[in-house]
Amino acid sequence: MLRSVGAVIFGFCGDRWGRKYPLIACYALFVVLEIGTGFCKTLKQFLGVRSLFGIAMGGCYGLAAATAIEDAPKKSRGFLSGIFLPGYNLGYIFATVFFRAFQTTEKEWRALFWFSAGPPFLLIIWRLSFGESKFFTELQEAKKRIQNKLAIDHLFDSHAIWFQFHVSWIPRFVPNHVEETNWSWKRCIDCNKRRC
Repeated sequence: MLRSVGAVIFGFCGDRWGRKYPLIACYALFVVLEIGTGFCKTLKQFLGVRSLFGIAMGGCYGLAAATAIEDAPKKSRGFLSGIFLPGYNLGYIFATVFFRAFQTTEKEWRALFWFSAGPPFLLIIWRLSFGESKFFTELQEAKKRIQNKLAIDHLFDSHAIWFQFHVSWIPRFVPNHVEETNWSWKRCIDCNKRRC
C-alpha cells in the first residue's frame, strides 16, 4: 500500500544524491524494521511497522533496479529488468522455507523476522564496497556542465542589460565626449573607446 510513497521519496533522493546512499538507507531501514517487527505485541504495532517497511521496500525496488541496469549492456537490459518481478516469487519461497525452519523454535515467527535483518546488513556492506554507477556519474557531470553554461549565459545576459542601459540612457544626459570625473574610467560615447 505504501510502496508507491517510498518509490517517490527514495526515487527523488536517488536522482538528486545518487543511488548508493539512498539504497543503503533503505537497507538500514530493513534491518531496523525487521528487528522491530519481532518485538511487536499488538496487531496495530505490527501493521504500523509493516507499513513503514512498505515505504522502504518501495524505495529499494527502484534504486536496486537502477543500480543493476544502468551500467548493463543495452542488449541485456530488457532481460535483466524481467528478472526483478520473479524475484518476489523467489522471496515468497525463501520466506516459506525459513518459516518452516523457525516454526519449531521458542520465538517462532519473531525469530524469522530477527533472522531476516541479517541479509540487508550484508547488502549494506556489499553496497559500500563500490561507488556510484558510471551512468549516474556521467549524468551528474552533464548536469554540472549545463548549469555552468547557464550561469555563464546569465552572466553575459546581465552584462548585456547593463551595457544596453548605459548605451541607451547615458548619451541623453552627458555631452558627446566624457571628461574624467569621479568614475574610474574615461570613455568616448561616440566611438566606444577609452580615449578619443
